[in-house]
Amino acid sequence: MGHLKETVLRQDMRPDLWVIVVGKSDDGSLEAARETFSDLDWVQVLPQESYAPGHGHKNFARGVNDGLRRILELEAGRPYQYISKIDATVDLDQDYFQRLAARLDSDEVLAIVCGREGFTDAAGKGVPIQPSGDEIIGFNDNRLYRRDFLVEMGGYPISISPDTVLLVKSIKSGRRQMVDPGTSYRDRRLGFSKEGSWKGYFEWGRGMYGLDYHPLLSLTVAVYFGVRFRPHYQGLALPLGYFKAFIDREGKIDDPEIRRYFRKERLVLVARSWFGGR
Repeated sequence: MGHLKETVLRQDMRPDLWVIVVGKSDDGSLEAARETFSDLDWVQVLPQESYAPGHGHKNFARGVNDGLRRILELEAGRPYQYISKIDATVDLDQDYFQRLAARLDSDEVLAIVCGREGFTDAAGKGVPIQPSGDEIIGFNDNRLYRRDFLVEMGGYPISISPDTVLLVKSIKSGRRQMVDPGTSYRDRRLGFSKEGSWKGYFEWGRGMYGLDYHPLLSLTVAVYFGVRFRPHYQGLALPLGYFKAFIDREGKIDDPEIRRYFRKERLVLVARSWFGGR
């Protein structure tokens, strides 16, 4: 918690209000967070209020919505233009919020913006920037959102892969989204250890099934990342996760627009942007 506090306090542009939501835990995380931030009157620490069985992303999304609701309640006639969501393990560049806000200031059609992602325990290697301008891959989850966009969407989606869902909703509504290459953050988790990488790709495959990815699209993504990034065998985890979700008859997202995008539209877009040079 101390590291999280430090990375936000050193920002060139600090938030006017910071809401920290702590999930269910018996290790004293809530009390520790309240103690860590007790000297800052613009920070509120809340316990997550609602939980649901099923996919972990849905519980995470409920926690994000708890925080979003509190922010909207406290606006007091002074609505914020932009709302950010960051993980507790990140180390942000000092200009992270400032650069992302400047991007939104300069483009009214832009709804979502994030910086580049890296992992401090993986020799500087992280999730790659979008392959050949791809509109989904490469967007990480530590973003700045236009407030009105989130409100229009009804808040943070309670669904599988909620951040991906918001990207698609932005695309389909005619808005823009971008990765700003001029600022970045490092994640201190071992996201690219052999075990962590395999698990990450496996869960990605499960999420693809839940979003109703076309099976060929799942295989295409697996081949692309398996060939391009080491260790190459990790690409196998993605279709295995997809197949496991199929065998277990896991639920799919109840949103026709999202399902149509991943089932019918995205395979052609990926073929063009990744392999066609456009």
